[in-house]
Amino acid sequence: MNEDMNRTRDARRVIDEVELEDYAGRAALAEEPAGPGDTGHHDQYAKFTHDVPEQTSEAASRVLVRLVPVAYGLLLGGLAGSLALGLAGGALVAMLLDLRMGAYSLTRDLSRRILARVCPAVAAVAHGLVLVVRRVGLKVPAALANLRCGAPLP
Repeated sequence: MNEDMNRTRDARRVIDEVELEDYAGRAALAEEPAGPGDTGHHDQYAKFTHDVPEQTSEAASRVLVRLVPVAYGLLLGGLAGSLALGLAGGALVAMLLDLRMGAYSLTRDLSRRILARVCPAVAAVAHGLVLVVRRVGLKVPAALANLRCGAPLP
């Protein structure tokens, strides 16, 4: 029993000495004079060995530009009580922002594919509508009368 108490005392003495040395070492560092421009505070941060490629960061920003309006639309739709309306509004804003991306626009490519299939039907309906409007005796707008698929007529 007495032996255990001596070991405990010795262990505490060693711990106290280590803590005292550690405190003395920190105190000595704190007392060192700072050089010109040295604030005494050293930031610690992760040092990355590589940067993100520019194409990757641009692609990530384009994804954010497309998704953030949809997320906000859903949030506003939830507040207004109509998630479908919020989703539609957010999707519309996302599509408009996407169209401004030029060559990187997904909406522009998608709309070209859809219009290639839908345009002949729309042109046929427009042609029939032009005939009905002319029979009634009303003036037909030029854009409606000249609607064709493919390249516009001069």
